[in-house]
Amino acid sequence: MDNSDDRCRFSLDSEDLPEGLGGFCCWRPTWRETDQCIWHADVEDKPSEELEDSRSEYPERLDGARLVGADLSWISFYECSLAKAILNRAVLDNTNLADANLVEANLSRAGLSSINLRGANLSDAIINQADLHSADLSMSNLATSDFSGSELIHADLAGADISGANFSDTRLPFADLVDTNIRGAQFSRANLQGADLSRSTGGWEDLTESDIRNWNISESELGRVDFSEALLKGVAGRKADLSGAKFTNANLSDSDFVGSSFNNADFSQSNLIEGNFSGVDFSSADFSEADLTNADLSRSKLINSTIHNTKIREVNLSYADLTDADVSNSDFSGANFESTILQNIDLSNSNLSAVNIRSANLSNTTLPRGLTIKRFLPIAIGATTILLTSALVTSLYFNLYKGMYLSYLVILFALASSLLSFYSFLSNEGIR
Repeated sequence: MDNSDDRCRFSLDSEDLPEGLGGFCCWRPTWRETDQCIWHADVEDKPSEELEDSRSEYPERLDGARLVGADLSWISFYECSLAKAILNRAVLDNTNLADANLVEANLSRAGLSSINLRGANLSDAIINQADLHSADLSMSNLATSDFSGSELIHADLAGADISGANFSDTRLPFADLVDTNIRGAQFSRANLQGADLSRSTGGWEDLTESDIRNWNISESELGRVDFSEALLKGVAGRKADLSGAKFTNANLSDSDFVGSSFNNADFSQSNLIEGNFSGVDFSSADFSEADLTNADLSRSKLINSTIHNTKIREVNLSYADLTDADVSNSDFSGANFESTILQNIDLSNSNLSAVNIRSANLSNTTLPRGLTIKRFLPIAIGATTILLTSALVTSLYFNLYKGMYLSYLVILFALASSLLSFYSFLSNEGIR
């Protein structure tokens, strides 16, 4: 019969463990000169060979294990429970922790590169300043965990729940976050360059001052996210929903958001130069003091938007709807307003030099004083051409009967020139 004095007897009450896990008392033999087993003895840098020999081939409960600085590389903890385990500074490179329970575990400054944490539960875990390069965290539960200052380069978080998690100052270049739940997650000053967040969902996230160049958020739902001062250059976000998002002082140049929704978004003082926003819904969005030079806003909806003191030069606004928009003191020079709806707006203090306004809807629109719309010029040219053509046809009739073939050629040339001039004016309608 075993002597109970030779047993670990480390215990955790059920109220100290996640719901449904139940209380725990370790009955493993004591290790060396300690009063507890090799897993629970309060000793740092335990020998990896002895730890590996002590692991059962089956899933087991190792809740509350003390493994500070231990080398656990290549050891399998598949489906094991390590709730509240202390693993800071431990080395778990290439370790298998798939479907493991690491709720409230401490993995601070741990080496976790290429680790398998697929389907694991790390909710409320501390994983700050850790190395998770190429780690597999897909389908895992990372809710309210702390990854601040960690490295997750090329990490796989597809399908994971990272709601409420802290990724501040974290590096996630080229990470896979497809189909993730990022609601309430914090990404301030994080580096997400080239990351893929397509089809992810969330809201109220903090991405202020983050580097998220060239990332993919196509078809994502990221309403009311704070992107203030973030770098979003070259982002792909087609058909994404970013309603209510904040982009103050952000850089969205060269980004592609075709068909997306930005209702009530704040773009004040942001850089949207050469961005592709065709077919985007910007209803009630704020572009105050933003720069949209050379951007594509064709077929976009800008109803009730604020475009105050904005640089919107050489922008394509063809077939867009700016009904009831505030466009005061903005620079629209060289913009394309072909077939644009400009109802109920005041352009009297805006720069409209060299714009194309052919077929635009100017109902109840106020234009700058002294401007002349060239819309009626083609009508005048057309009327002149009709009269000229009639005269030429009559002259041609008489000249043909008299055999004056040279006159016939001259008249034909004049007729062709008139028609060409008429077409040219029709193709260059605008504002002076």
